[in-house]
Amino acid sequence: MHRIAIGIAVLLLSGAAAAAADEIVLENGDVLKGKVVEKTDVHVVVDHPTLGRIDLPAGRVKSIVLEGEAPPPPAKVAPRWVSKLEAGINGSSGNTKTFGFIGGLVSEKKLPLDLWHFESRYFYGKTDGDEVMNRFYADLRKDWFFSDGSRYSFFAEGRYDRDRFQEWKQRATASAGVAYKFINKEKLFVGFRVGGAATKEWGVEGPDRDTDVRPEGLLGLETKWKIDDRKEFTAQATYYPDLSDMPEYRLVASAGLSIRLDDKGAMTLRGGVEYEYDTHRADPFEKEDVRYFALFIFEF
Repeated sequence: MHRIAIGIAVLLLSGAAAAAADEIVLENGDVLKGKVVEKTDVHVVVDHPTLGRIDLPAGRVKSIVLEGEAPPPPAKVAPRWVSKLEAGINGSSGNTKTFGFIGGLVSEKKLPLDLWHFESRYFYGKTDGDEVMNRFYADLRKDWFFSDGSRYSFFAEGRYDRDRFQEWKQRATASAGVAYKFINKEKLFVGFRVGGAATKEWGVEGPDRDTDVRPEGLLGLETKWKIDDRKEFTAQATYYPDLSDMPEYRLVASAGLSIRLDDKGAMTLRGGVEYEYDTHRADPFEKEDVRYFALFIFEF
């Protein structure tokens, strides 16, 4: 019994010594506990209670926490842009031959109190060899949140459109206002945007069309519904009343369903529609413009 008691005491004292010792973390993740007796740029010498004195190459030591020191905080991951590359084609043959191509890039960067969002898409189409669609747009928006977790934010946004088959050939819009997260849950998001905008068009056909900068109001709605782990539905609509010529207006909207094809989320299939209605357009241009798309999305 006397020998057993002595053995238990030795083990307890050894464990206490190890617990109170310096902590040496190796590059492979292993942890040694002992007394650091020497540390240079070449090696680290550790007096281990069981293994004795160990001479470690400095390159194998990841970090050292000396007895009584608090462990270093985990390294912060710098915010980065998360981007998605989109590509899709469609076509048909027979009495009418059609071909279409869609490409796009969507990127976001989230900071504690800021959110950057960029997206651009290019639409191209031919019917019986004749070009019937050639459209490009790029949109950049930034949100400034009032505080961490706040439902309110200020936003500023700029958008550029170019289209060979519109009454105008180029269009730029700058807008700003306040956004509010009405519902902000894991599976459902609904948000509103209210503000003002200014739009300028170039290359407008027809002598009666005003090409000065047009002041507009802005009222927007955005929603995201995570149906399950693989499927997500998104929709948004923005109404731009013409403040200089009421009741003229523009309406820009889109909706789509995304289906994740792999467990990591690196590849997604997305189908949807983009819609625009502009009362400013005159014959022979249609006031309504609808574009359907089906895309493969690659995240990087």
